[in-house]
Amino acid sequence: MGHYIQNQETSKDSSSDTSSTTPNIRARLFAAAPTANVPSDLKSDDNTLPRKDAVDIASYQSWMTQADFNSLKTSGVKSIVVKLTEGTNYTNPYAANQIKMAQNASLNVAVYHYARLTGANSQSAANSLAIQEATYFAKIAKSFGLSSNIVMIMDCEQPYRDGSGNIIDPNPITADWATAGVQFANTLKTNGYSNIKFYTSASWIGTNTATCQMNYNTLGGPKNLWAAQYLYGKPSSSNLQNTQYGAWQYTSQMYYQGTKNLQTYPVDTSIDYSNFFTSTSPVPPSTYTITFNTDGGPINRLQLVV
Repeated sequence: MGHYIQNQETSKDSSSDTSSTTPNIRARLFAAAPTANVPSDLKSDDNTLPRKDAVDIASYQSWMTQADFNSLKTSGVKSIVVKLTEGTNYTNPYAANQIKMAQNASLNVAVYHYARLTGANSQSAANSLAIQEATYFAKIAKSFGLSSNIVMIMDCEQPYRDGSGNIIDPNPITADWATAGVQFANTLKTNGYSNIKFYTSASWIGTNTATCQMNYNTLGGPKNLWAAQYLYGKPSSSNLQNTQYGAWQYTSQMYYQGTKNLQTYPVDTSIDYSNFFTSTSPVPPSTYTITFNTDGGPINRLQLVV
């Protein structure tokens, strides 16, 4: 998760202030990361870092064992976000085991779908593809027996062009990701999943559809978005970024210190500002029992549910 976002974020001028400007996403291409001025490798025992609330994983983390999940829990991680699907025909072959191990470690689980919308040359085409991808996401989630209240995330980061410059995905001039995201969310709701959120680059987010791909007003407000932004150097708990959103993915280079695997392989890590990854359960009704008798007869009981 965040492959193209990482390239884009680390290619910015390190002196630029991205908090006060919104780049023209309509004209932007994803660039390769330079060899210098890149985010730092981070270690989980560094107490100056932002909280380590959530780790997201995919098939790249096939090396993870139960001991690794247990160790993440001990390190303070609360949620694991597992890649479930991509496009309309790919399912993470390790997802079932990753979800099981996370649950065994008493970690909260959310799942995400890497959206492609490949080849959409109009908004109607992008909307149609979003519906198809959401239908597939829901189908696989049901086959895994995932609860209807689990957090389902649409990962919106697919670049407009591939590494060779070939157009492969929606041209930002003719297709808006947020508009397609509404269709994606509505389709999941139709299939019984109502806890839907969105992941994207901080540079994609804004309120002006002419200059951004993820208008948070279209998507239910800023707290429905999980923003990715990898800073130059080391992020700090005393200077938190993207606090207006539901969560901030601040690194792909966190080395947890609890197991040999985690010391060897870095993982994506986020701070959760608003219980973004937590499943919401309906409040059960309250039941009251009233006991009474009439004219000395048998005792009657009446249950009221409110």
